[in-house]
Amino acid sequence: MNLLAKKPEGIPPQFTETLKTLEVNEGRPAKLQCRVEGHPLPSTEWFKDGAKVKESRRVKAERDGDAVCLSFKETLAADSAEYKCVASNDFGSVSCSTELTVRALSKPDFKEKLKGVEVLEGDTASFEVLISGYPEPNVEWFKGTTKLENVGRLEVICSRDENRFGLNIGNVNQDDIGMYKCVASNEVGKATCRADLNVKERLFAPEISEEQSDSPLNVTEGDEVALHVTISGKPKPDVRWYKDGKIMRESNRLDIKARGDKFSMTILRIKSDDSGVYKCEAKSKMGTVARTFDVRVAGLAVIML
Repeated sequence: MNLLAKKPEGIPPQFTETLKTLEVNEGRPAKLQCRVEGHPLPSTEWFKDGAKVKESRRVKAERDGDAVCLSFKETLAADSAEYKCVASNDFGSVSCSTELTVRALSKPDFKEKLKGVEVLEGDTASFEVLISGYPEPNVEWFKGTTKLENVGRLEVICSRDENRFGLNIGNVNQDDIGMYKCVASNEVGKATCRADLNVKERLFAPEISEEQSDSPLNVTEGDEVALHVTISGKPKPDVRWYKDGKIMRESNRLDIKARGDKFSMTILRIKSDDSGVYKCEAKSKMGTVARTFDVRVAGLAVIML
């Protein structure tokens, strides 16, 4: 009787857990891991972009039962590649693959630096930079040594998709003049750039804020009369007082004052010949404005006994 040769019994390799895509920062450890079963237990090999992986003190192929892994003690940018694990035994061969991406670290770098800005008072000043670096830099803004926050007139802008960062200063004034600094930092290093902000005065012609009355000022001889005007303007105007076209000078009966934008002229112990048209005139290179006062002095009544 012929006996048929008994076929060997076994199970071809099969991955119960395949490799997963992995992304790490340069210098960090990494592990590509999968699980494979079969009988007899399959042997495994690792390939990088089609070439067999060479093990070293930094890169090792490890195994614990059905768990198979390729470990990187410290990754390099050059480790980025497609990796494949091939498992085989006498009954077959199977493979799975994945991508390992190692992000190269780089210190922040200003691809577009700050530029000096000059604006008029009341306008918005805008600074902008373009910064590269990995990991994503932390970006801070300073005026001198004072850190600036996103509050009030200040708007800190961050567009990480485009790596653009900015600072807007609304309604600028003379106090905003100075040096501004942008500091970008990550675990690799730090970079700084600076620029100046200059704010030009917004010039305007002199203006008198009060509405003028056409009514004359009637006073009695011996009294005093005070003429008041509020005047604004940039540059600060030169203010003078006139009576009937002649300039007035301070005297023992004439008190002329200027405090900020408040101007006044007081006539003490007024006389009948003080009657007339008084004018306050404000003049600068931006223009001239004036206000007139019609002062009428009545004599004292004489009582006959």
